[in-house]
Amino acid sequence: MKRSITAVLTSLIFVLLFLGIPTNQTRVIALSNVAQLPLKVDQFKDKYPDSELLAGQKIQLATCKINRLNQQIVYFQPDLATSLSYIENTVAYIKELSATLYPVHLDLPAVSMSASSVRAPVSINMIYYGSNSGGIDQKIIAAHPEFLVNNSPVGPQKGDANISEYMAAGIKYFEYLDGGYEGTVSRSIPNDLQSNLNYITAANNAGAYGIFLDEVSSYPGADSLSYLRQISKTARSLGLKIVFNTGVASWSDQLMNYCDYMNSSETWRNNTLTKSQEKYRNRVWLETQEVTDATTAANLTKTAWDEGIKAAYVCEKYITLPDWLDDYISQIKSYSTLNLSFIVFVAVGTGLVILATALLVWRKHSRGG
Repeated sequence: MKRSITAVLTSLIFVLLFLGIPTNQTRVIALSNVAQLPLKVDQFKDKYPDSELLAGQKIQLATCKINRLNQQIVYFQPDLATSLSYIENTVAYIKELSATLYPVHLDLPAVSMSASSVRAPVSINMIYYGSNSGGIDQKIIAAHPEFLVNNSPVGPQKGDANISEYMAAGIKYFEYLDGGYEGTVSRSIPNDLQSNLNYITAANNAGAYGIFLDEVSSYPGADSLSYLRQISKTARSLGLKIVFNTGVASWSDQLMNYCDYMNSSETWRNNTLTKSQEKYRNRVWLETQEVTDATTAANLTKTAWDEGIKAAYVCEKYITLPDWLDDYISQIKSYSTLNLSFIVFVAVGTGLVILATALLVWRKHSRGG
């Protein structure tokens, strides 16, 4: 019976982690330096069924999971103070209830949250091709987009973006490259394969997070696919992420083998998602140009998020930042915080129901019923 109860508790931890802390809407920052217990979480989660773990191992696994949850909460800062308090009190209550249900001591650190925690980025894919001088860079940093496509001195456009400054602020910087439909279209900047491979190496040496390859064929032939494969191989060998920009709503599935994200539909205005966008929505970026007010922009971004799109950005033109940028960011940040509160409420409610059910079973068993 004790094993059954332990399994229920472990299942609860999984429910809270995987339902309560999604990767898209809540913008959780995953940490690479979270302290690990001797029992490796991934090893037991991925390689061994729950039924094959001993009770002590399950408790150890649950302990490590809660440690990770605590760390993630510390480094996640929603705008509403009530959300912080709600999560903190709920996690404490679940720990207490778990101890009464199955009296085994779990040596867990207290959840600690404060308004000074590191800000989480806003899941938008800001594309800006203008000058970064005159305080523009500080406006971008203040907006804190998750992704930024820009032009630095090491790229083909020879812009003035400071890669290290953006990366230090927690913004994932992508260097712009022109694919020129796999080097077949004449441009003012080089787009042949070797030139772009050289730019990829230079961007990596400058500290970029990834590359953004513009003008990619949506249904490439053999020669085009060979070009894209070599771009992908070089970038990934250096640890860089890759965005392909087809700029259209449908594309060949083959392309997704060679990129991390697909920049799709640069004029999206609540259009019904295509089959391509639906299939890869958690890897799709959407954009909309020619919007002139913050409310319209925010509504488009929020609708895209509701559809499960990875990132969505709205602006007037790529060469300027909107005058209403601050208002736009404020509206979509508030929206993501409200989503967090609702999702955590549902997840915690589900968890408490599971605990209450397990407690009734335990009491019945202890009375010999």
